[in-house]
Amino acid sequence: MPFLSWGQEFPNIQMAQRFIDHAGQEKTYLGQLRASRREIARRKRLISPINFANENDWALDIGSNGPAAGPGTFYASGSTPSCDDWIAFVIDAQGTSAQANLVFLTNLYVNSVGTGFCAGTAPLVMAAYKVGASAANNRLAPSIWVNSIGTKAVVLEKGTGPANPATIHVITIGTGGTVSGPIAPTGTTLSYTVGGTTNCPSATGTSASADPVIWYASRHIYVGDDSGRLYQLANAFSTPTINFCTTLAAGTKVTDLEPDEGPTPTYVTVVLAGRVLRQVDGSSGTSFIPRWNHAVSSTTNSITDYIQVDGSLNRIYLVSNQDSTGTNAVLEQWDYSGTLDSTLVLGPASSQQIAGPIWDHNYSMNVNASATLYFCTYPLAALGTPTFADVGFDISWNMNSTPSMSGNTNILPVLAGLGTVCNPSFGYYEDDSTSPKHNIDIITYLLWKFSAPDLGPWGMRDRFLLLH
Repeated sequence: MPFLSWGQEFPNIQMAQRFIDHAGQEKTYLGQLRASRREIARRKRLISPINFANENDWALDIGSNGPAAGPGTFYASGSTPSCDDWIAFVIDAQGTSAQANLVFLTNLYVNSVGTGFCAGTAPLVMAAYKVGASAANNRLAPSIWVNSIGTKAVVLEKGTGPANPATIHVITIGTGGTVSGPIAPTGTTLSYTVGGTTNCPSATGTSASADPVIWYASRHIYVGDDSGRLYQLANAFSTPTINFCTTLAAGTKVTDLEPDEGPTPTYVTVVLAGRVLRQVDGSSGTSFIPRWNHAVSSTTNSITDYIQVDGSLNRIYLVSNQDSTGTNAVLEQWDYSGTLDSTLVLGPASSQQIAGPIWDHNYSMNVNASATLYFCTYPLAALGTPTFADVGFDISWNMNSTPSMSGNTNILPVLAGLGTVCNPSFGYYEDDSTSPKHNIDIITYLLWKFSAPDLGPWGMRDRFLLLH
């Protein structure tokens, strides 16, 4: 039975790639977003004592059709920990009358012995929704976008084709329902791929693979579809409409995208079919104009995790399990001109799912001399176990050609077996202590194989790891 677990040292809500509010003075947009997540971690550490008798403060049954589709989104109701804080997460299941696919939990700061900050021994289901059509293979994208006052949530129903196209749902966050007895949400919807408007006449009602991304300052939603179109939508948290769309590559899935409406023109970096990196300019407000296009790999779905865009330095980071020659798995740094600035080999090419890198606080705070990227490597490819590595930068912010640390196996449990992988979720936490020095805790999320008598010769388990 799948469970959503809240880890003692670090809750899984810290692992999200994307979240809502930001704090601090980091130089990158993503760095600003991650700053708020670190602050949440500090709160959690202050109020939740470690229960040495149990690895988890609590666990929640999310139904037999799980698991959770990626990490959750956290909302803090105030500037101090509150039992009204909540997390929202998507369950990777077809939403039915007996299975929720979007759940909100509150009363988070509890533990199994009832000595937590909040009353009780378990969180409370604030709301549980069945979002979208109950159709075979229909799922929600993992990302949940929430407005700044916590009243609206935006999710993407991926759809299954013309009869059930990709749909943006703007949900009014309420109460009611259970995981096994969800309710229908209230709000607005936009089946953005069906076309029929002068701004997007070519859309034909397709499904979508890539998560949506919201640029909060403008309330624009950027989203793709499985027929190669990229869309800019307006009014993210009210009644969304299509501003415009452009076909980038007919019949090719948009598998990831990252917009940048910063000081540069409106650029959107897109991954097509999990192998082609493309950047377009949406500054005209009527279409996306191609800037450049490069095949990172010749193999479809080689890029299995999110790309990361630094809109301050105009750099793009990605990990691919096969490079353009099909020889190596690589970490690549590209710039906004379409130039490949630096490449690091992560191991031999394979079909292994490889997680993207994570910037440390020095990168986000523009401390060039100590800025670091952390990532997993696979010296033995798909059948091997991952090791940990990091790399720094030169004075021009080009990624160095060799790792600073490589082959660290401390991320592995003692019982880890061949096939253990790094899941596509990374995070880091900066401890505020000053004596003897700051502590940087790197968090990885592994899906590891292990030998256990009660589960047969081999089992699979998700594990959070906190590295110092």
